Amino acid sequence: MKKTKVFIAIPTGGNIHVDLVFFLLNTDKDYDVKVDYVIGNFIAHNRNHLVDRFMQSKYEWLLFIDSDTMPPFDVLDMTKNGKDICSGVYFQWQEQKLIPLTYKKNKNDFHKKYIVFNETSKEDLVEVDGVG
Repeated sequence: MKKTKVFIAIPTGGNIHVDLVFFLLNTDKDYDVKVDYVIGNFIAHNRNHLVDRFMQSKYEWLLFIDSDTMPPFDVLDMTKNGKDICSGVYFQWQEQKLIPLTYKKNKNDFHKKYIVFNETSKEDLVEVDGVG
């Protein structure tokens, strides 16, 4: 059986969380994984550099993981959703509670193009317009 080819890209300022290293060392063997990283203070530049490397590779999927996070162990299974683009949910503390950073386009206010999509869902896959 052909393994799904996933390019894991890690933009970093120089440090990688030990739990992320553990995740990378124990990546599911059902996938053909390449791990790449760029060190530098300009994370957006690092991401662009990693996209260029991915585009030059023969990998099918690009997965960005921030160097200070720990993804769920089944994160690579997102490639099985039948969608071109998938993302995990990133949470942020706001006003003493965790808020999922998922967004929908705001059609009612030109100056505020996106609004936080904070509806709960029992579905594993929810369509949004932006994440992170």
